[in-house]
Amino acid sequence: MNCMYCNGTGRIHKQICPICGGTKRFTHDDVAEENERYTPPYYINLAKKVMGGIDLDVASCEMANQNVEAPHFYSRKESGLTHNWYGRIWCNPPYGSTEHGNNSVATFQRLFIEKALAEYEAGHFSQGILLLLGNVIYTTYFPPLFYHTLCLNKHTLWFSDPLGRRIHSGWGNVFVYMGDNVQSFVEVFRTIGTVLTGATVYEREREGKAKSV
Repeated sequence: MNCMYCNGTGRIHKQICPICGGTKRFTHDDVAEENERYTPPYYINLAKKVMGGIDLDVASCEMANQNVEAPHFYSRKESGLTHNWYGRIWCNPPYGSTEHGNNSVATFQRLFIEKALAEYEAGHFSQGILLLLGNVIYTTYFPPLFYHTLCLNKHTLWFSDPLGRRIHSGWGNVFVYMGDNVQSFVEVFRTIGTVLTGATVYEREREGKAKSV
């Protein structure tokens, strides 16, 4: 399958560095870093307040962990998709897509969502918060997360990238809490957005079924 960035041409990507003004020649590894968005400490601290700390960041790097300060993290080389998750986890998946079996392409968000659901159902981690793009709620693979607790962020969330630029997605963001400390998540995260609990979803689903009878 051709590279999604150069379409098999092998041409070198170029970009003007906003810091020094020079032209940088990008390799494919550099392009992969363009998918990295580092979460502002403010939101990390909200997650820590809910869970009492973060034991593992499942999609991180040395630079991102300066904000998260997790004792353990999985980098791109180690891949959190191939290891067990444990303790209290934080997950801000990389943007972009990757090849995923049978020459198909899947977004990293989808792969990390599916991994989170499998790991939680297996009892491998006790609590976790996922930070996802807002438009992911319209995908076919998001519905299982409606049975957990969501916060639809009402503010523009400005990330930073490896070059130190401030970036927002343009789609808004949604936080997903997985765990038993739901009340704490509701109290902390309702200060930044609209919170929907699994119970809320159950009730709406029940009402929909009742009306269809």
